[in-house]
Amino acid sequence: MGIPVLLLLLGALFLVRNYLKEHETTEISGIVSEEKGGLFENQKVKDILALKYGLKVRLTSPHGDTFNREDISFIWHGGEYYKTWVVEKEKLSLLKEESLFATFLVFYTWKGNAERLERQGLLQREKKGPLYIDLKKTGKLIFSRRSAPRFIMADPSVMTSGLEFMSILVRFFSGYSGLGNPPGSILEKTRLVTHSQGYAFKGEARIFDLFIRTAERRDTLLVGYEQQVLECYKNQKLLRPVLKKKLRVLYPKIPVWIVHPFLVLKKDGSKLVEALKDKNIQNIAREEYGWRRAVMGKKNRMKEVKALSIPVLLPRPYIHPETEMMALLKEELSSQ
Repeated sequence: MGIPVLLLLLGALFLVRNYLKEHETTEISGIVSEEKGGLFENQKVKDILALKYGLKVRLTSPHGDTFNREDISFIWHGGEYYKTWVVEKEKLSLLKEESLFATFLVFYTWKGNAERLERQGLLQREKKGPLYIDLKKTGKLIFSRRSAPRFIMADPSVMTSGLEFMSILVRFFSGYSGLGNPPGSILEKTRLVTHSQGYAFKGEARIFDLFIRTAERRDTLLVGYEQQVLECYKNQKLLRPVLKKKLRVLYPKIPVWIVHPFLVLKKDGSKLVEALKDKNIQNIAREEYGWRRAVMGKKNRMKEVKALSIPVLLPRPYIHPETEMMALLKEELSSQ
């Protein structure tokens, strides 16, 4: 082998070594609830994290209600109540928490059922806007068991949209303000009503997928997040005709703003949080997965999806599920 060829090979090896060094990635493990996992599986997001920030995300699943804290650097799972619960239960020390993405609590139903609810006076339609459901009237019917719409939800005895919904419903029904305990009769009635609603612990993403694909029990409403239908509409083109013609998205009359913060346990988790603020990742999260930015105001504006009556921005004020109420309800529901 001639000296020029050898020099070329050495030069090539040097360039390859430098390239690999520059693009060396740090693997970060975390727990993410399943409706959020798609963002980290997106190849464009993977490439941005790897090439621009030197990061690779590995998602792990908790074993039952517990997990090995040594294996994870961040958690992106539930709302404020989940944060309080998991920090106390697992005795975690958080380095920081940050809210990057948010969504609205919504209800999904089919066209015929929406028309029936509208005739009952439970729904209102804004001119060229979304459908709103009156939770005060709805709660009154549910708790009195009279001609009430039937809800399907992920099991509210764990930290899900089901628990967030029941906390909001009790708030509207009982006038509970979050200060002190609500009457025991309200909690007992909530337990009976919740168990009669037919919830199933299938996970947020799976229960939504099942609802859409089977179209069973057309007289029901599915409790969920706005983000779910936006992600489905963007990424599952074969389902678009069904979503456009038959599905209806209902918003509470006073919008319920859902923020699930990133909980950072290790320093490399902080690096991931900063990387997720990248403009391109933020755009992918909004345009392909339906996540609004967590800062309220103009920054959470969406592109209008007229086919689904998804608004650019909902009017304020917004309300939030209350941590104290969710704790009381979870204790009541878990004890049965």
